[in-house]
Amino acid sequence: MNMDDDLPRAKRQRDITTVEDFYRLAKDAQCRTGQKLAADGTEDRCFREYFGTGVAVAINAWSLLTENDLLPENAAKCHLLWAMYFLKCYPRTEEGCSAAASENGAVDPKTWRKHIWPLIYALSDLESAVVSLCIDFLPSKYSSNMPFLFQITFEDRKLNKRHDTHLSVDCTDCRIQQNGRGFASYKFSGKSGLCYEVALRILSGEIKWLNGPYPCKDWPDINIFRDGLMKELELGERVEADDGYVGESPYVTKVPSAVLTHSSEEADAMQKRVQGRHETVNARLKSFRVLEQVYRHEATQHGYVFRAVAVLVQLSIKNGDPLFGVNYKVVF
Repeated sequence: MNMDDDLPRAKRQRDITTVEDFYRLAKDAQCRTGQKLAADGTEDRCFREYFGTGVAVAINAWSLLTENDLLPENAAKCHLLWAMYFLKCYPRTEEGCSAAASENGAVDPKTWRKHIWPLIYALSDLESAVVSLCIDFLPSKYSSNMPFLFQITFEDRKLNKRHDTHLSVDCTDCRIQQNGRGFASYKFSGKSGLCYEVALRILSGEIKWLNGPYPCKDWPDINIFRDGLMKELELGERVEADDGYVGESPYVTKVPSAVLTHSSEEADAMQKRVQGRHETVNARLKSFRVLEQVYRHEATQHGYVFRAVAVLVQLSIKNGDPLFGVNYKVVF
């Protein structure tokens, strides 16, 4: 008899470190419990379909949660996969319980909710460590007074001292259930939504800033920018943005209309490439169906969900899924 059999199942899962073990845990959600592992390419494709990222991201997220003392009590790796499955597929409770069921038995709705939400809160709490700088957000009960073991500084957004533009910025809207006129989004034909601001480091395409949520109707993109990121920029520093930010052009924002007026086709093409890459990040965020579909849960929880997804997307960028490069030059 293996001595590890005397340990609680959650404790044994905390000690799992290999890719193969993560793949085996994932088989429950994939209705492949007990099957032998397929080729790495097949397993990786299946993992991405169910959990939104490659297995390296799940391993990295688990390590960061452990290092930063953010793991909820009795959390196991299978619970992290439950949370990732919830974010990626946004199943109904019955579907989630069915996916979480394993050779050890069924999972009831209470157990499903008991384990996925603490992990979602914990993933969102990784924002300060993974994204680097964030607007203060309502702290979850799993992160209060817990110091991070490391911090990525906001200063590493800079390309070099010769440039005054280091970030691209844009907002993305997410559907929620109807919540009054103040939340109406023109992107959703007047239906309710929440808006988030995302900024990328131009040099690497990494997410360096998150801000939100804001009610869509009452907070256009330029007002969100003025309320948050603009205050963090140095004197003379600018950001690449679309024409929704023309109100701060040309001194704080660089927008397409100004580029076409003052510069060349080269500058226009370069800016379109920067904006295209930003849209790629927005698409990666929305590839998680919890952000793409109408959010069925309490709107007050949406900020945690968005940040948890952003952390997974950023870890994906750092773990084998980088964005395309931009040979950025300041033309005007």
